[in-house]
Amino acid sequence: MRNTTVDVCLEGGGTKGIAYVGALQALEQNEVRVRCSVGTSAGAITALLLQLGYSSAQMHELLTEKIDGEPRFTSFFDVPSEFSKQVLHDSLLMQEFRAIDIPLVPESVEARIDRAIMGALLKGKYFRQFFSLVERGGLFAGERFVEWLEWLLQRRGFAKDLTLTELPQLTVIAADITSQEKLVLNGKTAPHMPVVWAVRASMSIPLVWQSVLWQEAWGNYAGRALHGHELVDGGLCSNFPLRLLLEPSELMAETESLPVLGLLLDEELRVESIPSEHRPLPKPLDHIEALVDTMRQGNDRAVLQRYEDNVCRLPCSGYGTLEELAKAKEAALIKAARRAVRAHLLTRN
Repeated sequence: MRNTTVDVCLEGGGTKGIAYVGALQALEQNEVRVRCSVGTSAGAITALLLQLGYSSAQMHELLTEKIDGEPRFTSFFDVPSEFSKQVLHDSLLMQEFRAIDIPLVPESVEARIDRAIMGALLKGKYFRQFFSLVERGGLFAGERFVEWLEWLLQRRGFAKDLTLTELPQLTVIAADITSQEKLVLNGKTAPHMPVVWAVRASMSIPLVWQSVLWQEAWGNYAGRALHGHELVDGGLCSNFPLRLLLEPSELMAETESLPVLGLLLDEELRVESIPSEHRPLPKPLDHIEALVDTMRQGNDRAVLQRYEDNVCRLPCSGYGTLEELAKAKEAALIKAARRAVRAHLLTRN
């Protein structure tokens, strides 16, 4: 398969998504261009970068750059700095405070005492993380990730509040835990939703990052109001949404049929010459990573069996979803993905 255009599906996988750099290198070398890109979590990030016109070399630079000597990815683990008055007022802790009656003290004074205690507690970094986990579903705010996406858009000449209707070839998957359903986010289903927040929702690994609350300004989803619904990582529902590109769906805009390429991060395929160095995650992220990887394994199994010929498996055995990759280990992953796509393209005509 050379000098052609394809639609691609990109699986979610956290830091393993750096493998897509190698996959895209192989596509570029074979003059294979991408029209539609569909992705979940890390795959959603790559899908967006493709639609913005970033090359594999530019993606590699963006994903591996250092911020104050640390990998860009680690900056996304930002501790929440503040919470809205509404979140504080509705929190479980404030409800407990209000339930305590101090004899002979007026309610207005008790309310000031409650707020003062809460304010003192929130000065502590670890309490803010605990509060964020209980009230917003994740240890980290993810605000720096949003800022990074906005910067990526502006760098390519787009407004930071670009909506999905303005990138009609992009589709990302999120999970709505309020209505317990999969959301297929694109210009047809959620035209007024900002691209940045669609991708932010798609990568919101539960317990790691705060969930995304659907804003009224984003309009409806497929004609239904979702104002206030909580959105998290699409891997809960569909980590490899290949079916959307291969079967008719009312959630996708009709386009001319093109060859479909699914890029799967295969955790059973070993990366050749993988360095033995491993950087352990700080607790409790190591436990969360194990939960996330287990959760994703069962998704889309039937799709894989049905459309195996459309799937290129990228080796990533021995790599963690939230792992901070050493340079040599990262290079080995990219090389393995490049070789896998080259081999796959030879089988396609």
